[in-house]
Amino acid sequence: GVHHTVTVNFALLFILVLALSKSFKSPAVTFSFAALLFSALLNSDHNMSALKIVENNKYNTIAVAETEEGFRQLIMNNNLSSQYHDDGRKNEYIDFVEKIALKTLPEHSSPKRILVVGAGAFTFGKEDTHNIYDFIDIDGSLLEIAEEHILKEPLTENKTFHAVPARGFLNQTGHLYDIVLLDAYFGDLTIPEHLVLSLIH
Repeated sequence: GVHHTVTVNFALLFILVLALSKSFKSPAVTFSFAALLFSALLNSDHNMSALKIVENNKYNTIAVAETEEGFRQLIMNNNLSSQYHDDGRKNEYIDFVEKIALKTLPEHSSPKRILVVGAGAFTFGKEDTHNIYDFIDIDGSLLEIAEEHILKEPLTENKTFHAVPARGFLNQTGHLYDIVLLDAYFGDLTIPEHLVLSLIH
């Protein structure tokens, strides 16, 4: 993960400083060794656990938390990605999208195919067992984390998770989708350009 990579970098820096120094007691050696110890302490598994971080990989640092109101939250790279309450409440924007995209579908219509780019904690359409969902996210750890910590149950059979880059999936899938939810970014200025181009194509 990213945190351990930082510690490895400090270790390599210490080895380099040690190799170039004329004395083991030089200020540069002392400083680089202190920086290595500080990094190892700050980025230790114990410290990650204290910060409620459950996953630390090359894609995300993922923490889970529970609010006083009873929301179970998925926090990715210090951003609130998803939340779920046992009474069915979710992030406000997910509730809004469900209201306009799912709850307006005719009651007895044939199953619609729905694509969700950016899986989060798989809260979109959680209660829907009728339509067919494909969730895409590059971070394969999300499914296990969401089922264990946020949803507290496995995904229903009408939902499939694809742990692949979104652009690759969009270029190779033979399916046409009735509803597409693009939720793979945070903020207006961080939309991945290749996803915009792939969806337009």
